[in-house]
Amino acid sequence: MKIFYCGVILFLSLLSVLPAIVCEETRDVFGVYGEEATLQVSVVQREQIRQVRWVTFNGIAICTSRPGGFVEIREDYYADRLRATSDGSLIIEDLKMEDGGIIKATIYLLDGEDCSEAYNLSVTGKCGTTKRVSVPVGGDVTLQVEENHIKNLIWERPVGVIIATTKPGGFLDLREDHYNGRLQGSPDGSLTIRNVFGQDQGDYRAVIFTPDGVACARVYDVSISGGTSNVKMVVAEYVTAGIVFAMAALP
Repeated sequence: MKIFYCGVILFLSLLSVLPAIVCEETRDVFGVYGEEATLQVSVVQREQIRQVRWVTFNGIAICTSRPGGFVEIREDYYADRLRATSDGSLIIEDLKMEDGGIIKATIYLLDGEDCSEAYNLSVTGKCGTTKRVSVPVGGDVTLQVEENHIKNLIWERPVGVIIATTKPGGFLDLREDHYNGRLQGSPDGSLTIRNVFGQDQGDYRAVIFTPDGVACARVYDVSISGGTSNVKMVVAEYVTAGIVFAMAALP
């Protein structure tokens, strides 16, 4: 009987510390070596968040963040490289290849309905120069890729928010309703945005994967002119030695 009661107490204790639900499925995040990456929490209303605890896939405690920009770093490896946003999301600065891997966030809410989510962070390096394209309001713009032997591409806008995936042959998987009916894939995997307007402004990036595991983020500086809009959209170009290397474990 004592064993039974001990088991019940242990079970209840675990319930008190383990998140009850998963906030969101694992999210892919792509960062650039030497720059920064944002691990965005999925809870929309920051007033609901009490704090967020961040750990690596192998159990190393990174930090604790809170809405308002507070962050308490708990691992010296990240010293002077972490910031928190107004909703408690985590920004990792001066990215290193070793930062790649699974990072888990446990989000503690004021109402006690805690949840957790994970981020698959891949770190790339830069290559090439920014491409510049001009298009009038209401026109179409093609974000042209030049790489050969492409397996698939992930398109982000702003950086960190996936809007679509493409594959050679014209395949397109739309991920954002904002572009519903306005995106088109190309035989080489390039992406065409139709009927552009003011809300299309911002940073775009295509993370390109080849069959041998190389990832490349190609970037465009697109100027939109005419009408009431005079907007610039910037997308940069990067390359990594390989997705497997980028996901190496922390020392």
